Amino acid sequence: MLLKQFFQQHGYVRVANETRKEQLGQKYKKGYEVRLVVKTQSELAHIRQLLHQIGFKAGKPFQKHSRIVQPIYGQSAVEWFSSTTLSEGKGARRKHTTIQQAKVGARATNV
Repeated sequence: MLLKQFFQQHGYVRVANETRKEQLGQKYKKGYEVRLVVKTQSELAHIRQLLHQIGFKAGKPFQKHSRIVQPIYGQSAVEWFSSTTLSEGKGARRKHTTIQQAKVGARATNV
């Protein structure tokens, strides 16, 4: 399975809230992140291999309930994964169709 296809079915993005980042400075630790959710260690190994092949550095995977989450950090990763999938409205969990809309949505929730 290709990474973008996997992301469409089992992934989501987390986007930094620029307003809070400006207000809190270094105390605000959240940034841009793609998360791929897998069921098994073999799926995780396959995903990590694909990430390595295209040049992304995979973060440390962690357990979330009965699933394994593989984070990929950085704005470039969010942009790469969302370049087609978010604009088409596909993906596992997504409130916004673009990174810019995610930023605007994040500002609106903190007012």
